[in-house]
Amino acid sequence: MPPSSNEAEYLKAFRLTPAQTESILKRDYNRMLELGGNIYFTAKLGATDGHSFRHLAATMTGSSQEDYAKMMLAGARSVEGNRSRSGRDKPASKTKSKSKASSKARSKRG
Repeated sequence: MPPSSNEAEYLKAFRLTPAQTESILKRDYNRMLELGGNIYFTAKLGATDGHSFRHLAATMTGSSQEDYAKMMLAGARSVEGNRSRSGRDKPASKTKSKSKASSKARSKRG
């Protein structure tokens, strides 16, 4: 079934829960992810609506696009409070950063 101008009708062709359908129609990106959505497809939906990923990320984090960009350029958010369930109990100081691991690997190679 090709997309139509009636998005709600189009979504009936897929096995979505009412909550999933509602989150799509409301463009509630965080809810889409909570309900099993994929960030790639969520970003594609935003792009279809004419939004950049920076716009989506700012919307999802409750900040302006400028504040989101500044935060990312400053090294992003702290991992504290933003870990996966399996990593929640691991302190940030115990993990190696990518740059430290990469520099050690380069120094070993010569």
